[in-house]
Amino acid sequence: MGEAKRRKEAQARGVPTVPRRKIFTKFEKTFAKLCEEFACDGDFELQQAREQSPLLAEIWLRMVAFAQLAEAGSITKTEAVNFWRTYWEDDIVNILGRIDIRLPKHWYWLTRIKGATLFAVKELRNSLGKRYEQDFLEEAQTQFVSIGETTIEIGLAFHENNIIYWGESLIIHKGKDNTNDRGELMIAVKHSSGCWNYYPSRDNLTIPLSDYKKAKLALEQFSDSLKGELMHYESGKFAELLGLTIKDNYAYLIK
Repeated sequence: MGEAKRRKEAQARGVPTVPRRKIFTKFEKTFAKLCEEFACDGDFELQQAREQSPLLAEIWLRMVAFAQLAEAGSITKTEAVNFWRTYWEDDIVNILGRIDIRLPKHWYWLTRIKGATLFAVKELRNSLGKRYEQDFLEEAQTQFVSIGETTIEIGLAFHENNIIYWGESLIIHKGKDNTNDRGELMIAVKHSSGCWNYYPSRDNLTIPLSDYKKAKLALEQFSDSLKGELMHYESGKFAELLGLTIKDNYAYLIK
């Protein structure tokens, strides 16, 4: 999809956009080729999903194009960093912050965006070798990457019916704890972009006391035991306000 058409379509749906920064020619060629193939795909479910959520379909294709270049080993560290920053800030955060991730029509693409991202990271690590850990992660992992990943996870939590509380500025959901059978307690705060954030930021919205009270009630009514790591300096305050039990840098919902 061309830049002008992309912006026109987004604006028609009330989604403000920002001009896309030019990344690099070989990526644009790969992306254009994928768009042509995608448009001719006869998969009815896929085409229907594209019609329902065209912007997420596009950013999924962008990550697929990037993953293909990483898999082929035809991408430099600088190109990878430029793409990664542009993708998460201009595409993911800009779009996810302005759509309703509770709607089922978006879940099809959120699942695929996450899958394509994991595949791209795997291939990029293989392609860049030591430079992936030493240079790429340091330069590319910005606040927007974290916020975008968090918002995708929350959208998938809606898909999996794992939302415990949804408020204007606070959300609590059940995650997966790989260390034991206990569910993981996840708490996110609304960011000024419209996305969600697991970590403190000056751009996070202020949480009103009424949100804490409603969230505490939702936790009291929730049937499962949960455990959540206190990941930052505000975590303890959250846990206390929500009536959770704190022990050894973890917050527990005990049932």
